[in-house]
Amino acid sequence: MAGVFKKMKILIAVNNSSVGAVKNAVTAAEKLFPEAEITLLAKESAKQGFKTFFENCAVISYAEGKTVGSAESLISFFKMIRSSSFEIIVIVNEKDNIRDSRLDVLSLLSGFKKCFNFDAVKNKMQKRSGVAVISRLVFSGLLPAALAVYMFIFLLLCCIFALPGYLLRGEVKTAVAFFIRNIFNLAGYLLLDLRQAVKKSTIDYFIYWEFCGVAYRRKAFDKSKIKKILVIKIEHLGDLVLSVPMLKALRSEFPNAKIYLLVSPWNRTIAESCLYVDKVIIYKTNNPVFNRGRKHRFIFFRKLFFFFKLSFAGYDLTLDTGGWIETFEIAYRSNAWFMGALDYKRVNNLINIRLAEFEETDNELIRSFKLLALFDIKGKQDAGTEYWINPQEIASAGKSLAEKGITDKDVLVGFYAGGSFAAKRWGRDNFAKVINALPVQSGLKVIIFNAPGEQEYMEGLIGQLSVPFILMPEKQSLKEFAGVVTRCRIFVSGDGGLSHLATAMKVKSVTLFGPGNEKEWGAYCESRVVLTGSYPCSPCNGTNCIRNLCMEAITTEEVLEAVKCGLE
Repeated sequence: MAGVFKKMKILIAVNNSSVGAVKNAVTAAEKLFPEAEITLLAKESAKQGFKTFFENCAVISYAEGKTVGSAESLISFFKMIRSSSFEIIVIVNEKDNIRDSRLDVLSLLSGFKKCFNFDAVKNKMQKRSGVAVISRLVFSGLLPAALAVYMFIFLLLCCIFALPGYLLRGEVKTAVAFFIRNIFNLAGYLLLDLRQAVKKSTIDYFIYWEFCGVAYRRKAFDKSKIKKILVIKIEHLGDLVLSVPMLKALRSEFPNAKIYLLVSPWNRTIAESCLYVDKVIIYKTNNPVFNRGRKHRFIFFRKLFFFFKLSFAGYDLTLDTGGWIETFEIAYRSNAWFMGALDYKRVNNLINIRLAEFEETDNELIRSFKLLALFDIKGKQDAGTEYWINPQEIASAGKSLAEKGITDKDVLVGFYAGGSFAAKRWGRDNFAKVINALPVQSGLKVIIFNAPGEQEYMEGLIGQLSVPFILMPEKQSLKEFAGVVTRCRIFVSGDGGLSHLATAMKVKSVTLFGPGNEKEWGAYCESRVVLTGSYPCSPCNGTNCIRNLCMEAITTEEVLEAVKCGLE
């Protein structure tokens, strides 16, 4: 086998996979083809990191939106790969990866003799025949192509309808540029599977419809006429906590306007406690990005009724800090005169939505204020986050702690070892080592916070503790958590909503980042200490990871030192 494949050249397509998955794929390839030369194909942003961790492998990179952003650039890229004389391509697939059809095209058009899939979950290399690749492309390509034809007809009709309006305003060039841009946009359907194409066609439908509306209605932005504002914030707990300074700035700028906050069901409590909001609207979806795995029945009819009411609500200004395809849909369906959003480059053909650009190094607070700046709305970026609990709730938390033997003289250190998904967890063993090393004999008390569905995980942690501790109830409300955590000197956890809530309660925190983006969500105020393990695949924002190396790279010594510094 070694003689047959001697000096064989293999290209491993990383496909947005974690370092652990890629390491396993390289190991499998080396075992199967011992004498082969291995090259990695990765995004430009991860190139240097992969060079560091894979010293024996060359790295070819591409820039999303440039190298593979159009048919012409894609063909040039394929020719470059073909000229490198690779014989085998290995495509790495992790559980939460969406398959990239461009890699299938690459495997067909770039001269590879053999094609393999590496299943990172099963740690198994699987050979794929050219017939299977072609069949998949044909089957998944015909339906998106048909959808693209349908959308082209709809685009053409919209442009014919809107042309007189743009002609009367002397903006024919704007209409023509929109038409041409969307023709190229429709070509992108050919690189998508049916599910992605349907999702894309939905937002394109609203974009075309808005293009028609703008042709015959437009007015200048006037702050004095803004009476109803919709803020879209359907993400998770931490996202909402970090939006509070923006809501405060809106209230200051528009004291007489009605501010409506659109949130997901689990954020109802914190949204309704916000002093800067007049009304909270609950939005339900089965999109896995937002629903935390909670499926809602009859969602199609629920959303149909919801959007019908939304479209007649009469909003003057809609703000979207998420920049997701689904939140853009909500913005368009709100029928607001003016709309603004953060530009995460997820949709490239928007119209009548002002987009705020930002730097990758900007944290979430800075980004939200850049969104407000689109409408000349000012606010204090250093205002800090807030969460409100009344004196009775604080007293109730104090009573609960007193029943567990905690006095006002005790110094409390809070720990939360769980996480919304496994990739964010640092590990029970690591937390146990840090807790056991604390000087509890000097009046220090340890509080272990719990969460629904994590009782078994927490039992694995407390079983390793050799120091006294207090385990909080599994079903504890956010108000109860806030009342207890405000008594803590410092709070230690992985990246998640509870760490942001602790910061909002003016408690020092040590937050551990792995797959999350520490620049966006990390040290946005002096009371937060951020520790992260730097890996080329992080921040990936992935929920599944084969080896979780970025979290493992954070040492117990680092965390213990950060806790001791916070206690001083």
